[in-house]
Amino acid sequence: MDLLDLTTLPNELITRIFAWIHPVKVFKFRRLSKHLNNLLTSTHFAVLNLETLDPAAKGLPKAPTLPIDVFWESGDDDDDDGYDMPISSSDRIFMTAPPKFQLVYANRYLKECCEIRWSLERSALPSHYGVQYHIPAALCVALKDSIDELMLEGVTGSIPPEIGMLHLLQHLDLHKNNLKGGIPSEIGLLINLKYLYLSHCKLTGPIPHEFGSIISLQYAHLNDNQLSGEIPDTIGNLVNLKALFLNSNSLVGGIPESMGSLESLDGLYLRSNELSGVIPVSLGNLKKLRSLDLSRNLLCGRVPKSVTDLPLLQEFCLELNAGLEL
Repeated sequence: MDLLDLTTLPNELITRIFAWIHPVKVFKFRRLSKHLNNLLTSTHFAVLNLETLDPAAKGLPKAPTLPIDVFWESGDDDDDDGYDMPISSSDRIFMTAPPKFQLVYANRYLKECCEIRWSLERSALPSHYGVQYHIPAALCVALKDSIDELMLEGVTGSIPPEIGMLHLLQHLDLHKNNLKGGIPSEIGLLINLKYLYLSHCKLTGPIPHEFGSIISLQYAHLNDNQLSGEIPDTIGNLVNLKALFLNSNSLVGGIPESMGSLESLDGLYLRSNELSGVIPVSLGNLKKLRSLDLSRNLLCGRVPKSVTDLPLLQEFCLELNAGLEL
């Protein structure tokens, strides 16, 4: 039967025929025609495909915590960086599948997950080399009422705005990924987030004002990106913050006076930006501060005595600010 004969069949029959093909192969047929592409990327096909295939026989896990096929293990027991959750080859298919298939899959197999820690690089087989994995919006939609920890390594593309749906999330780690675009404003909806790791991600654009709404945030690593614009005044709302890393970006403007409200802060790192103006006197309110790095900026004026006299300050870096006076 040639392609012309196949496309004259009823849509439901075509869908059911292709539903017997494993997801790792079936999506290749999308290229044959626009009509077939529409059928294979539909929610109806995703449901049929996952219901038709026998999970035990075809490598589709019945539960995300007990994958039965390919997963990765770190070869070094001492190298514990958190990416210790097995990722099955079926989950890898999920990461590259069409969006509607991703949503059906996530609701079927991942919905009850409270933690996902996937490395898509270390588990790669030769057939996976060169594949780009994006952060699926479907993952956020399906896990919005369950997940409290999300760690992904080896992803690219942008951070989807649906990330804001993960209202129970406490730990978000996307560091050292080749991401594009900026930090979505929806990140401000993560009011239970305590740990945020977005360093070394090539993120661009400003820090959104909504960042100041993450009221539970304790550790924020946004360093070594290409972030620009001014530090938002709303950052002063993060009264639980203990460490803030904004170093090695392209931030401009002054250090906000509102930073003096971060009274739980232990470390403030603003090194290697283009910050200008004077050091706010309000930083003298940070009585728990041990490390303050303002080096390699464009700061000027006299360093406030209230800052130099901070009782716990152990590391205070000001070099390469030509206009500063001690």
